Amino acid sequence: MISEFDKNWYKNSDDLVSDRPALIKSNLMYMFAKSNRIFEYKKAPETFSVQDFEQNLQLYGFCTCVDVDTSATYAQTGKESKAKSGVYALYSTLGGMSNANLRPTVSIVSNAYLHFSKSLLVDDECVVVLNDNLYTGLYPLSRKYAELIADAEITLRFALINQRIEGIVTTEKDTGKASADKFFDDIIQGKTIGAVVNKEFMNGLQVSPFHSTNSDSIKSIIESIQYLKSHWYMELGIDANYNMKREAINESETEMNDDTLIPLISQMFFQRKVGIDKLNKMYNLNMSVELSPLWKRIQDDVLNPDRQSEFNEVKNSLADLGKTDGKESTENATK
Repeated sequence: MISEFDKNWYKNSDDLVSDRPALIKSNLMYMFAKSNRIFEYKKAPETFSVQDFEQNLQLYGFCTCVDVDTSATYAQTGKESKAKSGVYALYSTLGGMSNANLRPTVSIVSNAYLHFSKSLLVDDECVVVLNDNLYTGLYPLSRKYAELIADAEITLRFALINQRIEGIVTTEKDTGKASADKFFDDIIQGKTIGAVVNKEFMNGLQVSPFHSTNSDSIKSIIESIQYLKSHWYMELGIDANYNMKREAINESETEMNDDTLIPLISQMFFQRKVGIDKLNKMYNLNMSVELSPLWKRIQDDVLNPDRQSEFNEVKNSLADLGKTDGKESTENATK
């Protein structure tokens, strides 16, 4: 999984738009850059990287937090580290004998920069914070949508290219082909088109209509991309409601998917609060975690329907005002 987030991934692709693996990586990286800000942490230790902590949680489903004494590490390994002593959020693997609830009991950490390599007992020598109760993270979910969107975007690209072709010109002779190429090149270059004096040139050309793509199919591809993106955002707690109807939608239809915004983010928030509480108790810290303003507002709106209704009334009033202004402008233009 780490290789998929190589910082130089884009340099290996000459054509990002049609390179499926590169497109998938691009979709994943931009989404993880956005989802890294779902939660805000306060009073974290200087050595505790909040960004790396969130990245480990979302990519791998868990993150090991441990107090590393770099002076003690130097005494054990003889290798001096420039890092400060303190609580770190580190990548690890889980193992050991499972406990009564079939949860791993050992976290194996190996960090070259800190010269720290050790098997740690969970909840005794370290704290393992979970992204969700199944140690899943957001990668499998995001990978699914990233692949589907990449396929749709490649399909859209070729549909747009095919849309340029009105017909296919065929000829039986090389001289006819050369004449046709020059004819079309002159058109492209904007040159004056003279009369065609060679009747053989016209008789030797055949134009076959090319109808592999139409505007309706392009529209359906764009709708598919919008549909997939909206559901990806909704899985992450962002209200990006997408309705397949061609006309205006009412308030009930707007709020139809609100309940789907809550479960996953709520589970992630709960697991982080549990993990931060354990960190505070084990290492005498005073950290806290909250939803960032955008996600907090969305959750408040969903959990407080009256507030959301007021917002929808204002939005509908503005929409009606825009329609009225547009109608008056049309009438004035007609006069």
